[in-house]
Amino acid sequence: MKKFFSISQSIVLLGILFLIFPSCHNEPDSVTESFSYRDGVYSGSQLTVTLDGKNVTSVRSVTLSSKLLDANLSPDKDPDQFVHPSNPTYTTIVTIDGFPTSKESSSFTTVSDLMGFKGDTDIKGVEYKYDAEFTGDPLLHHANQGLILRFAKQ
Repeated sequence: MKKFFSISQSIVLLGILFLIFPSCHNEPDSVTESFSYRDGVYSGSQLTVTLDGKNVTSVRSVTLSSKLLDANLSPDKDPDQFVHPSNPTYTTIVTIDGFPTSKESSSFTTVSDLMGFKGDTDIKGVEYKYDAEFTGDPLLHHANQGLILRFAKQ
């Protein structure tokens, strides 16, 4: 009987050790990449791009690719931008096919939320102020969302 308890205790102890040791390692925790519900390619009726109030017809598409920022981080120090876990904020790469001319593409990085993004950027040596807003609910299918992107030359 004593031998039985000794064997069963050894098995239980080994089982616990096998559960503990794999979770103990010195590797840093992997960062979880979180995308925005607004990421994707906007084109056709989903997209409106203006420059100084006039439609830019040369733009074929705008692609957004985002990574979640820390909830208490506000890199642009914009007082209009409320950073809170209920309003996630992202670092977003905006790639525009057909801007500033129909044969060119351009891209810039900005801080966005689920409502839009704004700021200043330099594209091909020209300073622009931009303001963008999303249309449609972020939880709807991407085909039911839209992007209005306004540029103004500085």
